[in-house]
Amino acid sequence: MAFTFSKQVLADVLSWACIGSIILVWYVRMCNKQQGLHAKGIQLLKLEQR
Repeated sequence: MAFTFSKQVLADVLSWACIGSIILVWYVRMCNKQQGLHAKGIQLLKLEQR
């Protein structure tokens, strides 16, 4: 009984770890995109100031 329960918990933990890693990767990519846009915006401002 305890063994099957721990198996189920392990399966849940693994599936949550998968979902969590996917979300983390997506979040990091979104942050990188926004930083890239921010850097481009700064470059445009510098060009306008010249």
